[in-house]
Amino acid sequence: MARECDLIITSAGISVGDHDHVRDTIIALGGSIDFWKVRMRPGAPLAFGSVHGIPWIGLSGNPVSAMVTFELFGRPAIRKMHGLPRLFRRTITVTLGEPVKLTASLMHFLRVVITTGEGNSIVARLAGSQSSAALTAMARANALLVVPGDRLSFDAGDKLIAIPLGEDHESAAALVLT
Repeated sequence: MARECDLIITSAGISVGDHDHVRDTIIALGGSIDFWKVRMRPGAPLAFGSVHGIPWIGLSGNPVSAMVTFELFGRPAIRKMHGLPRLFRRTITVTLGEPVKLTASLMHFLRVVITTGEGNSIVARLAGSQSSAALTAMARANALLVVPGDRLSFDAGDKLIAIPLGEDHESAAALVLT
């Protein structure tokens, strides 16, 4: 039963489509919604609230959006609940190996492959299609590139921050630098 849980995480049903009923269901169950939607891509439909005092995170039903928002919001929440000292993965500075063009002034988390470049720099290249429905790029990626929403284009050679994915930052960095 959900009343015996420490955290409720749902996937899908939180956007604005005809079949998105989770937000209404949370309210009907006596729950609350503290926020809905964030200014990021992928993963703008993201909800947080509670049901009977149990925290609730509502992830998008879009597979890549759900994975990215779980990494950025769900994983840190679980780590906090476990009392772990490091909630978020460590970040690294990377050099873009190719130009990046965006279509919206939102913070983007692009799926990238990071490798070692000249002089042991860490180079990030897109892992494939950045559509939030494209699982192939997510499967190929070993990092999320954090692209601020203040610019719509970045050149090869620009420096940005990446979040290595994997067991921990140290093992991801070791793979890149060997």
